[in-house]
Amino acid sequence: MAELINNVSQPPLNVPMVNSDGTPSKVWAIWFRDVYRRTSYKGGNAIDELNTIVEGEIDTLEEVIVVVLDHEERITENEKDIEQNQEDISTNKQNILNLEYRVFGSDRPKPYDKESGYLANEYIVNPDSNPQSYYRAIEDIIEPAGAFNSSLWKRVSLIDNDAYIELTREQAKNAFVAAGYGGIGVDAVKAIGTIDSTFKTLEGFDINLIATPLDVTYDKANHGLKLDRAGIWEFAIKVALTFDEVNAGRQIQLRSYNATAATPSTTTFNYFVGRNQAGENLILTFAVEVAEGDEGELIQLQVGSASDTFTNSSNIGTIYQVKHISERKEDLGA
Repeated sequence: MAELINNVSQPPLNVPMVNSDGTPSKVWAIWFRDVYRRTSYKGGNAIDELNTIVEGEIDTLEEVIVVVLDHEERITENEKDIEQNQEDISTNKQNILNLEYRVFGSDRPKPYDKESGYLANEYIVNPDSNPQSYYRAIEDIIEPAGAFNSSLWKRVSLIDNDAYIELTREQAKNAFVAAGYGGIGVDAVKAIGTIDSTFKTLEGFDINLIATPLDVTYDKANHGLKLDRAGIWEFAIKVALTFDEVNAGRQIQLRSYNATAATPSTTTFNYFVGRNQAGENLILTFAVEVAEGDEGELIQLQVGSASDTFTNSSNIGTIYQVKHISERKEDLGA
């Protein structure tokens, strides 16, 4: 049997009549529609209209309000998800650009151009519509290159570790310090004689401070080290000398000397020796550049004095260490 119900519910007083954008509230619109049907609709018995409540249908304003509010909440959540997705996409794009910059620097790969020519080892990006796809030219490609031919290119990827290593080979050569080290010393006392304006080479190297050097050759027989890699090398030196004392202040100098080129390899460094002093510790740290082509030259240490004389001098202990502190200059290989 049909049930007599009141189509007009209580007004939705907890809902604003006008939305924030100035449009009428849907909830209030529905309520006014029901009032109209109840009081003024001429298409039927507005006062005593019989309505059948069918299971699953939305027949009352309260149910409509619940559904509308639920939909508004879901729309709001979807808007938040869309905004988050946009942020994630933007972040991913920036991460790719950052990775490209670390790999290629400011000279990022450009899209393939069939009208251009390419040099061997030049990079392009995205020839096959894959935004994470990079190719390196295997050999020179004469202009115009024509349609992309994958046989002339080697594909690399920022995501693939092996490919990343290949991409960064040149950058690594220019950006990372290449290892190199070695050191020898004088343990037993070695007589020098008179130290004066004629520089004397320190001799008597009898110990290896580092058992297995890297890109350094020990040449103790010729009183020095050979630096076998181009770049900047840092020297750490300590020389302990004894000599006859005098009742006056004096100056003594220490320098490194390129015996292969027969030239001093650094500035001469001065040390003050106080009066009545019978010895001095000469401590020095400095850097020397080995140019490409100058690898393997013999570097010695020398002492002298431009203004004073030190008689009966002896070297009672020396530390002579070097380490490479600049980027690698040689080709890293294929």
